[in-house]
Amino acid sequence: HALPDLTAVRLTEASADALEAGKGRVRLRLTGVDFQFVTKVEFESVADALAEKVAARFVPLKGPAPELELEVDTDRLRQGAHRLWLTRADGEVHAFAAMVHGPAPRLTGGPSMVRQDGSAQRIRLTGERLEEVERLEFAGGTVQWLRELREAEVRLNPQTLPGTSWELTAWVGGRNLPVKWPDGIRVLPPAVRVVSVQRAARTAGSVELLDSEVDAGVAVSLAVKLSGPLAEAPKVARCGQLERADRLSEGEWFLVLRPEGVDGCRVSVEVEPGGAEIAVGKLVRRPDLTGFTLSGEAAGENQYWGELMGSGLERIVRVGWNERDGVPITELPAGEGGRQKLRLVVPWPAPAPRAPLYIWLRGETAGRRTNARL
Repeated sequence: HALPDLTAVRLTEASADALEAGKGRVRLRLTGVDFQFVTKVEFESVADALAEKVAARFVPLKGPAPELELEVDTDRLRQGAHRLWLTRADGEVHAFAAMVHGPAPRLTGGPSMVRQDGSAQRIRLTGERLEEVERLEFAGGTVQWLRELREAEVRLNPQTLPGTSWELTAWVGGRNLPVKWPDGIRVLPPAVRVVSVQRAARTAGSVELLDSEVDAGVAVSLAVKLSGPLAEAPKVARCGQLERADRLSEGEWFLVLRPEGVDGCRVSVEVEPGGAEIAVGKLVRRPDLTGFTLSGEAAGENQYWGELMGSGLERIVRVGWNERDGVPITELPAGEGGRQKLRLVVPWPAPAPRAPLYIWLRGETAGRRTNARL
């Protein structure tokens, strides 16, 4: 019986891709010749001349066999070029090239969200070894892979429905078959827009609150009208805690938000993940004024010492009779809680009887009207 020529031996495409270093024992298939007279199969590193050959295990064949299934311990193989040695029953040895791959690229961080709105959208992929990906495909539309940026430009087909998930196919350099990433893309409905926002009347307080501001720690009620329905209730608030989110009708919601955070923080509610936001206002902490007196003690030309009572007085840095002209505060408030007292210098005379006092808060350039009057 003539012995087969081994020069046509090759790994199947799937086996060539499955040959990854560090994956433990891996089953591979050889094809291309009759393997019944093959007695030994070994892997040899090309780069590491000192590395020992790694023998593959297989069941000896007793008849003609167009394929040979073998098992190799890839924990003993290093990533890189190898020679695959086959020994025939008559002692003849033949070698052919085989590449031992590193781990395949993979995605992390969950599916990428793409909206069905007819436009091309950029998504940023996060994962490992994405620089090895040469192109991407998916059945729900077209995708252009921008490898240097690790971004993909996706355009959905018109018939791709919101709520569906799609496998992302990655073609990787040096591999025969693509890597499959299940649930790589998730399709969302068109972005919901904020049509209108109605805010409940706010507590007046003793210090002016601008329309663009909200009090820290004081709940804000909102009636919100959106351009369409949401898949789920809003959950994310910035600079605050969302205490209620009640659906009134399709596209209409009643929200209760309690602002929290540092002064100046922009309070908002995210309508849906990555979507529009409901701007609520800038967070401020207003002093609470409970009294104001002016003494007969002169503090300079046309100036007299006075005293403010209340809480949060440490935030006041200037006082005056309008929003432009103020006298700096030179002392710290005494007392604690709601019983603070602050000595201050007030210009005199006042512009009118019972004129309201204006105060400047730290970091602000304009005075705020108060209900403090003589």
